[in-house]
Amino acid sequence: MLNRIKSLVFCLLALVISSNVYSNDTVVNWTGRISNMTVLESEVSYIFLNNLTSPSPASNWSCTSNIVYLKSKTEAAGNKFYSHALTAYTLDKTIRIGVKGSGSSCVATYITYL
Repeated sequence: MLNRIKSLVFCLLALVISSNVYSNDTVVNWTGRISNMTVLESEVSYIFLNNLTSPSPASNWSCTSNIVYLKSKTEAAGNKFYSHALTAYTLDKTIRIGVKGSGSSCVATYITYL
């Protein structure tokens, strides 16, 4: 009986911890411009953002820098997604971008021209 209680407490604790870890998977919308783009040999790509503003309701920028990956830190972005970001950068367009994650693991979920 005591072992079952310990197992139950351990499972509940693991559930609480994992829910806090994944709480930053919410997509937050931002408006800004792409100031630079980088593509690594592995085809992982990321963009540098500037002039960031948050729509209502205001959100806090939870990334440690203005770098946002187009897919992830380890996966190459799809050609269409990368092409869309490159066009926005080349034309110096203001964009709306969905960002999820925090710290150094911020990932774009969409990019739209304004």
